Amino acid sequence: MDMAPYWQHLDAEIAVTPMPQDYANWRVDILCNDCNKPSRVQFHILGLKCSHCRSYNTRRIKLEENQAVLDARLAETAIQRDNTESAPSERHDEAVQ
Repeated sequence: MDMAPYWQHLDAEIAVTPMPQDYANWRVDILCNDCNKPSRVQFHILGLKCSHCRSYNTRRIKLEENQAVLDARLAETAIQRDNTESAPSERHDEAVQ
């Protein structure tokens, strides 16, 4: 079965459907179900295109998020941890007074 017309349709849809800025730099490791070769491609919710045979018949095997997103999550976790750790000592100080 020739899937080229379907792949062309997906190409056109992806071209007019930009990903939100939070996802713009995400890269995905995929494995193509047609040529059985791995690729690293830009993430898109509509499809992940094989770099070798240009098929969308792929599966995601690893997601590499935008480093800025990861940094923001780590900073948020650190702030939450700091707030959790400081809260009991503040209560103790108030009880002592």
